[in-house]
Amino acid sequence: MLEVRADNTAATGLYRSAGYTVLTTRRGYYQPDGVDALVMRKTLVQNGVGDG
Repeated sequence: MLEVRADNTAATGLYRSAGYTVLTTRRGYYQPDGVDALVMRKTLVQNGVGDG
């Protein structure tokens, strides 16, 4: 999981292209500007574990 400013379009674009999705938004988290924080996560899958 990671947290990023909602107005940081370069970072959010990078994370989305890497497979991260928004889990929740923390409204007004960054002060003093009151900018929202996006909590993002990426689900990792380990191949081959438990297969047979």
